[in-house]
Amino acid sequence: MLELLAQRNPTLVGGHGRLLVPDIALDLDQLQPYVGLSRDSILAITGITVPSPGLVAIENLTVFEACCRAEVRDLGGAVYVWTAGYPGRGVRAIVSRVGALVDMPQAKSRFALAVPAPEPREAL
Repeated sequence: MLELLAQRNPTLVGGHGRLLVPDIALDLDQLQPYVGLSRDSILAITGITVPSPGLVAIENLTVFEACCRAEVRDLGGAVYVWTAGYPGRGVRAIVSRVGALVDMPQAKSRFALAVPAPEPREAL
């Protein structure tokens, strides 16, 4: 029972790019602001298209959501993965899949473990 609870959380992925799994192309631009994937789904990825800003791993859920909603200008246009404070099996799997399968138009990658907080906005 503990095995089911330990590491079976979905991995949240958002931003831009495309994930290819058998018979399906997941276009992150169409799944805004983000989508949750099981580790099994991540391991089934057969191809990944990552925009030139690269893959950004983010610890904080608030910052992750702000990046996915294009509220953090310095990290715009990337693929974002939420680590939930620790790069668990799902996060490690997607990072290794990107490393093995990445198709980056300009062959640039940027990995970040911490990102700046979004700029404050006025309450509406």
